[in-house]
Amino acid sequence: MNALEQAARRKRDPYWWMHPAFKGRQALALDDLNAAAGNAFRWTTFDESVEDADPMEDGMPVGQGKFKDFAQLLFKMNDCKPGPVKNWYVVVCIEANKRWAVGQLRADPITPVQIFEDLVFDDEASAKEFAESLKT
Repeated sequence: MNALEQAARRKRDPYWWMHPAFKGRQALALDDLNAAAGNAFRWTTFDESVEDADPMEDGMPVGQGKFKDFAQLLFKMNDCKPGPVKNWYVVVCIEANKRWAVGQLRADPITPVQIFEDLVFDDEASAKEFAESLKT
């Protein structure tokens, strides 16, 4: 039995060490993503989003991007595949105290977050609730 299975059996969060924002429990600020690396996110629609790796993304650029360490971690959590990380939905504040969007973490050292332009909410609680409902 691996560590994830053991943690699940004990009902303990195996990712307890990860910041709550990266687990969808609090909102990421769009300004923080811009300040960290400038355009460290991409807009997409939920319908176009796929859980599997894009065939064009056959690997991660080695040693590139301001999020390379984080991307390596997400890459391992995503069964060594680049692209959207299954079940890792986040909430992003896209307009201070006015609008929040649901996004998804990506194993990508340059743009580690994709934001769904068709999943925008007027309150953070609704966005969190929707993000939680997407997890399987």
